[in-house]
Amino acid sequence: MLSSSAFDGNDGHLYIAGETYNNSRENVKSVKITARCYDAAGQLLAEGSASGYILIQSPGQNSPFKIALDYPVGWATYELSVSFLSTRDVPPSGLNIVAQSTGFDADGDYRISGEITNNSKSAVSNVAAVATIYDAAGRVLNCGYSPSIPTRLLPGRKGSFTIITSGNLADFAGYSLQVSASF
Repeated sequence: MLSSSAFDGNDGHLYIAGETYNNSRENVKSVKITARCYDAAGQLLAEGSASGYILIQSPGQNSPFKIALDYPVGWATYELSVSFLSTRDVPPSGLNIVAQSTGFDADGDYRISGEITNNSKSAVSNVAAVATIYDAAGRVLNCGYSPSIPTRLLPGRKGSFTIITSGNLADFAGYSLQVSASF
């Protein structure tokens, strides 16, 4: 786990956004992050999980995640745990992502729109753009995910995406973009 933050979505949910890091020598998949929220006395109030946004995480690669919990009234702290499977599967290479339009909209949401190009010689599926939003210290504030349109890209083809992130953006300093896909 690299960093995480929790924020009230003002929609009845507590969101925990963060980033996992593959510090192994192998590719990993089925990355699952579990959050447990506690009150000041250490009593468990809520538990939930989500998958990392990157389908196959290479050694040294980060993957954002976001967990939504029914808002646990009285929560004071949370802890995260991570599980995963080692795999010989390899993520597709040759996918290029370009943000063409970025910025805050009238609602205060941050939008990133762009294109993903398949520069490989193979068709790829489940193509999606993944954004991680950071503060000035590099701490994850939020993240977003958008399937490419279309989600299957033949060699030389492009797909478009729009990621919309809302909540916990007051300390926004920058973002990173990645592509997630499979064969």
